[in-house]
Amino acid sequence: MKKIISIIVCFLMLTSAFGIYSSAFVTAPTEGSFGDGFSYKFDTKTAELIITGNGDMPDFKDAGDRPWNELATAITSVKLSDGITSIGDNAFYKCKFKEISLPNGIKSIGEYAFAYNRSLKSITIPNGVTVIKPRVFDECTALESVVLPDTVTAIGDSAFGSCWELESIDIPSSVTTIGSLAFYQCYKLVSVTLPDGMQSLSSSAFYGCKKLQSISIPASVTLIEHNLLNECRSFKYIHFRGSEAEWKNVKVELNNDVLLAATVICNTCLEHDFDNGTVTVEPAHGVDGEKVYKCSKCDAKIEEKLDMTEPHRWKNPKITTEPTHTEYGVETYYCDCGATNSYPLAKLKEHEWNDSRVKKEPTESEEGIIVYYCPCGERKSENIPKLSANTTAEVTTEQATTANASSGGCQGRADIYLALLIPLTAGVVFFKSKRRTNAKG
Repeated sequence: MKKIISIIVCFLMLTSAFGIYSSAFVTAPTEGSFGDGFSYKFDTKTAELIITGNGDMPDFKDAGDRPWNELATAITSVKLSDGITSIGDNAFYKCKFKEISLPNGIKSIGEYAFAYNRSLKSITIPNGVTVIKPRVFDECTALESVVLPDTVTAIGDSAFGSCWELESIDIPSSVTTIGSLAFYQCYKLVSVTLPDGMQSLSSSAFYGCKKLQSISIPASVTLIEHNLLNECRSFKYIHFRGSEAEWKNVKVELNNDVLLAATVICNTCLEHDFDNGTVTVEPAHGVDGEKVYKCSKCDAKIEEKLDMTEPHRWKNPKITTEPTHTEYGVETYYCDCGATNSYPLAKLKEHEWNDSRVKKEPTESEEGIIVYYCPCGERKSENIPKLSANTTAEVTTEQATTANASSGGCQGRADIYLALLIPLTAGVVFFKSKRRTNAKG
C-alpha cells in the first residue's frame, strides 16, 4: 500500500514539474471557435487562454454560454489578439487569472467582464475606452491597481464595488459621471479627488469605504445624492474647490450624516500645508480647549478640540424650582469649582378631583354648590341643580388618593360618603353624612 501511495505522489510531482497536469485532468475542450470569426485556445502547459479574432467580441448572456466556461478556474492568464475591439459581457466572469494584457484597440468592456475574479491584482485600461460599464470589476477583491485612460467619461454603477485591496485610483479629468455604488466597500481607499466638470455625486458611490478620510469635490457639483459616504468610519475632511457661498448652494439629500459632520474646507488649494497648530483656548477644569491648524498656502484651517483637564463633578442636587401641573421643575447640581448644571423635572400629574364636599345644599329656589379638592391643594366648584317637589336626589362620592412621593404629589387619603334623600311628597330634606378617619378636614 505504501508503495502505491509513493508512486502516486511521484506522478503528481512529475506532472506538476513538467506542466502536463492540465492535459491529464482538463476534460473540457481546450480550443474552438465562437461568434463571428473568433477562436480560442487554452495552453495546457502555461494555463494561458489565447483569444483571436477581429472586431467586437460577442456578449455572453450568462457565464455558462462561454465556450471556455469549464476552464475558467484553470486559466492563469489571458491574451487577446490586436484585432479585437471589445470584450463581451460576462467574458471572464469568476475566472481566477492574475493578469491580462488588453490590446490598444479595445474600445469597450462589457458588464461583468471581470467581475468576481478574486485573483486579478492589476489592470491597465487602454486608450479609447470611454465607459467603465456597470459591475465590470465588481467583487475583484484582490485588485490593487487600476489605470484609467483620459478617454473615459463615465464610471458605471458598482464598477469597482468591493475591490477590497484598492488603495488609490486616479480618476481622469475627462470623467463627468460616477454611478451609484461605484466604489462601494473599497475598504483600503484613503482619499479621492473628483475631476472638475462633475455636476452630481451619485448615491452610495463611496458607501462603506472604511478607511476613506477625505474627498476633494469640484466647484461644479451642485447635487450630492443620499448615502454618499455612509459607513465611512474614518472620514474627516471635504475639500470643496469653490467658495463657501457655492458650497452652501449645493443640494445635499437625506442620509448624509457622515458628510455633514465632516470638516469642510472651501478654497482652490489642492494640497494643504498645515502648520503644527496653535492652542487658541487652553483646556481647564470643566472647559474644553481648542487648537487651530492653518495652511501656509491658503486660508484653510482645521480646528481640533482639546479635552478638558478634569471634568466637573456634579453633586449636592437641590430642587430649585418645584414642578406644578402646568410647569416643569428644575433640579440643580453643584461642582466644587462653583459651576452649576440644571436638569428639568417632570410636570406633576393632572389634577385628581377625588375629595368633594357640599358647601351649599340645593333648594327648590336655589342651586347648591359642591366643591372638589385635589391632593395638591387646588379646588374647583360646581353647581348642584335646584330641587323640585317631585324629585329625589342622591349624591355619592368615594375616593382613594394615594400619595406619590417620587412625582411630588400630594399626600392623604379620604373616603367620604354623602347621601341626600328627598321624599317625593313632603318636601323635607334629610342629610346623612358618614366619614372614615384620616379624611382631609
